[in-house]
Amino acid sequence: MPQLVAGGFVGVDVFFVLSGFLITGLIARQEGEGQFCLKRFYLARLMRLVPALATMLAGILAIAWWLLLPHEVQELRHGMAHSLADFLRFTVSPKAGYFQGAIEDKPLVHLWSLAVEGQFYLLWPLVLVAVPERRRLIAAVALIIAASFTANLAMVGDVLARAYYLPQSRVWQLALGGLLALAIAREQGKQHLARGLDRFGIARARAASGASAVGLVLIGVAALTFTDGLEYPGWWALVPTLGALLVIGAGPEAVPNRAFLASQPMVAMGLVSYALYLWHWPLIAFRNILDLEEDTWVTAICLAAALALAAATYRFIEQPLRTLRLPSRLASRRSSLR
Repeated sequence: MPQLVAGGFVGVDVFFVLSGFLITGLIARQEGEGQFCLKRFYLARLMRLVPALATMLAGILAIAWWLLLPHEVQELRHGMAHSLADFLRFTVSPKAGYFQGAIEDKPLVHLWSLAVEGQFYLLWPLVLVAVPERRRLIAAVALIIAASFTANLAMVGDVLARAYYLPQSRVWQLALGGLLALAIAREQGKQHLARGLDRFGIARARAASGASAVGLVLIGVAALTFTDGLEYPGWWALVPTLGALLVIGAGPEAVPNRAFLASQPMVAMGLVSYALYLWHWPLIAFRNILDLEEDTWVTAICLAAALALAAATYRFIEQPLRTLRLPSRLASRRSSLR
């Protein structure tokens, strides 16, 4: 599988765009209804991320105690402490490239992307609330995107690991998803777009299907052809990023979205995606620690175990918390993004 999908790392790019889109859409809807509250938002994010993360950490320690020698468990604890510290302070201190062998046996190295997302969750709502006027907000978001993408280009030619890991070179992808959500929430240009398409005899549904298809092709090409030899993210990251924007922006009218992304297996995978993200790499890392990476059956078992653990984490940890009511004292406060 790694040989077939050499550019599987572009999934992070798609994840960032989708995350920015979803969280901005949530805030925009709550703002429009006068229901947004910063304290409530932060508490909800903590409840969404931390319990499943804590479950995974406890599971990793248990697996390590069973599989590894005492000195290996001690080394793992030190490595986990460093990775967890990076996550808790919402940053990363990369000393080696993401693709270099030194990280292949570090079970928590994947938390770097969660740290980036956590910092986005912390600061992004403040931007949306601080700039309520629509045109100024769009301009502010565009400036953030430009600055972050420029930082990405500057760092990728200097220190590749920093460009890959650090928030300042990744926030442009999250912000692009957010910009798309704001445009949809405000129905920016929808009537003009409809008239323009009708003028050329193109139905919106057909245009949406075409956009989704192009987006899926871009993501697929990146996943199948990109390798760790690229200076990444850099300009190359535009391919999966724009692909994700096209797929998301196409909406439910697009045939590929209805037929594939909205299918029952894909919806089920989406429900357990966070837990699967948490579990998949630690199990692969244990495989690498035991020098079993060449065994296809071991890899298959690791992936099956990750899926099973993800499903259990969703069912018994995430799902019950989603129905838990937040404290009533966190009353909503009226504000707007107009």
